[in-house]
Amino acid sequence: MAQSLADYKVPVRIVFVNSLPVSAGGKIRRIGLADQLGLAPREQTLTSRAAFVAPKTESEILVAAILRELLQVSDIGVNDAFDALGGNSLTALWLSRAFTRRRRFV
Repeated sequence: MAQSLADYKVPVRIVFVNSLPVSAGGKIRRIGLADQLGLAPREQTLTSRAAFVAPKTESEILVAAILRELLQVSDIGVNDAFDALGGNSLTALWLSRAFTRRRRFV
């Protein structure tokens, strides 16, 4: 997969299960699915990332600082994928706003 897909589309982990929890309507219940499947918390999965590359430029350092605060992740490298760190569309909006506000004062 890694050779033919973009980095953000390559699964970090694949878990095989006999069945998934479904609602009365037959749809997969995604809320709490990771807990029900016994998957590791986000901080534990970060250890399987690619080699860490620290932020170097002023912009990289600023974005990493904002992401650390927003996502509650200790080490953020320049090659880390936003979604793999726990980011989603809502946190992307917060990131955009935080970066815009802080950028004015830098």
